[in-house]
Amino acid sequence: MASTGRGWLRASRSAALAFLASLILPLLLVSCAGAEEPADVVEAYLSDAVSGDAEKALERWELSELGPAPADLAPEQSTTRLEGRRELSQALTNALAAAGGHLSWERSGVVLYNLSDGIPAVTESADEAQVATVEVVLTLESSDETAVTDTLAFTLWRRADGGWLVTGLDKGLAVLQEFLEKLRASG
Repeated sequence: MASTGRGWLRASRSAALAFLASLILPLLLVSCAGAEEPADVVEAYLSDAVSGDAEKALERWELSELGPAPADLAPEQSTTRLEGRRELSQALTNALAAAGGHLSWERSGVVLYNLSDGIPAVTESADEAQVATVEVVLTLESSDETAVTDTLAFTLWRRADGGWLVTGLDKGLAVLQEFLEKLRASG
């Protein structure tokens, strides 16, 4: 009579490999699904802001100092810069919430930058990029006026964990003020 021990060993290995695969595959899928591209972060920010979830929208902004402080920047200048970023993010988020369903947007461009050599170089790969610019055309629909549009370029920074956060816009609060007032008035 033939021994069945070897057959059991092969079956055990197969079962063990299948078991390991069943544990690893979901982890891989979750980690890949959680990796947002810069454009996804801007889309999520706009969606959260328009839906009125300001807290969730503002979580997509980096509101602390990034990288080493420039040697020629006084502490009060750093504070002013951070406060400016905070005011800009809150004013934009509140205005987007006020516009709600009257606002639509379309991404018009994405540029990714690799900073590994200390000099920004355009790259095609989000995996190689540390900074990104996502340009979006915002359109405010109004029943009694023609549509009002403005273009914003969001600057994003890649965190150490691979996620992306908004660090600023191509326009300051003073330049955006008129558009933000139109957004708030539409609600």
